[in-house]
Amino acid sequence: FLPGTLMDQLQSMFITQTKNKGIELHCSVHKSVPDVLVGDEVRLTQISINLLSNAVKFTQEGSVSISLLCTNIADGHVSLQCRVTDTGIGLTPEKQEIIFDSFSQADASITREFGGTGLGLSLCRKLCSLMGGDIGVESIKGEGSTFYFNIPFEIGDRSQLATHEVNDPGMQLAEAKMQPLDILVVDDNNINLDVAVMFLSQNGHRVKTAFNGLQALKTLSVYTFDCIFMDIQMPKMDGVTATRFLRACEQKTVPPKSLFKKPLLKQLHAKVRGTHTPIVALTANVFQSDREKYIKAGMDDHLGKPIRGKDMYLALDRVIKNIKYEDFAMSKKLAPVKKQKDSGVTEKMDLSIIREHLKEMYSFAPSQIDSIIETSSTTLKEVVKALDKACLDNNKKEIDEAAHKLKGSLANLGMGQQAEMAKKMEFSAKANEEQPYSEWFTSLRNNLKPLLRR
Repeated sequence: FLPGTLMDQLQSMFITQTKNKGIELHCSVHKSVPDVLVGDEVRLTQISINLLSNAVKFTQEGSVSISLLCTNIADGHVSLQCRVTDTGIGLTPEKQEIIFDSFSQADASITREFGGTGLGLSLCRKLCSLMGGDIGVESIKGEGSTFYFNIPFEIGDRSQLATHEVNDPGMQLAEAKMQPLDILVVDDNNINLDVAVMFLSQNGHRVKTAFNGLQALKTLSVYTFDCIFMDIQMPKMDGVTATRFLRACEQKTVPPKSLFKKPLLKQLHAKVRGTHTPIVALTANVFQSDREKYIKAGMDDHLGKPIRGKDMYLALDRVIKNIKYEDFAMSKKLAPVKKQKDSGVTEKMDLSIIREHLKEMYSFAPSQIDSIIETSSTTLKEVVKALDKACLDNNKKEIDEAAHKLKGSLANLGMGQQAEMAKKMEFSAKANEEQPYSEWFTSLRNNLKPLLRR
């Protein structure tokens, strides 16, 4: 992975929140850090997000910074140190001793004002340990804190990266207006579907949707598409399974064991045999091994969630041959929009984060953003209700499923901190860990009040 790209992503994720609070955000990569490192980028990102989330949360004025540097460079390996510094409330020496322990909290007044501390810090320590590293804190009460961790990585080179991470071929073409395409978007998350459909449709493409792999195959047995954006984790039939069935039918062979009725299989076989419809995987799984699995299943490309509008165009340019472009630049439509500094109650500030994200990532008009927010509110109420019941019942399978769906919705709305909390619940439940799920849920629900009130 590219440490510089990771830092850019973190800055993009937190810049709006820090601007809304009136604090500065600084991100830097020291020249000692190699261009490419080999290791667990997902866990590294999760730790960094947790620490940044807490830093922003507990800083009311001043600044938050994150920096990367490398030490102990030898034999193709380095120790990567990440430091997250804030000018927030700080910690007493006594609290520094226990802050990484499970369920540790600051004092009651801080809990009432900020919603509790320590959430994610015990997980950070566990993740660091799993990666062969360590984590610590330096802090002065009332002046701020510096959380730091050291993790060993191998020095890599660009040949080890996924091809489309090294280069963004067709960037200028992807910013030009494509000829209208017929596109199928497959995702079990209504918010993800709404955002993708609205973005693609506003630029002239004809879009149909499906909620799972089985429904996608039914749609493909009737309609022809130029490209498919396929989610991976879905009920009834996941994206990888659906892709394998489609590719088998395209290659004039019929899968020996069908998960659906034979008439549908025959109809699909007759419709697609001898063709090849490009498929782009949509998933939060960003390991090279995951990408290899998707390609082996027959997918043509991969996009990590949350998806940016420009990324979808780049993917279309990569997987569809001979796309025609009109002489009309999209760069102005896709350019980030500067944010007017917002003031007022938390509800307005939270919704402004969503509005700016949708405007910046997809160039949506105000009326389109209003529509997304309204439909998102309805969807989130249903998912939150399901997660609430799952937490009360301590049903980890249902917590995993509901938190996964909530995580994707929040990430697509630009609510990175809340999405990370849902992700923590998902991963803990998937690992069958005994955790304070109801406490985590209450904190998460409080952060979603601006949307849930609508």
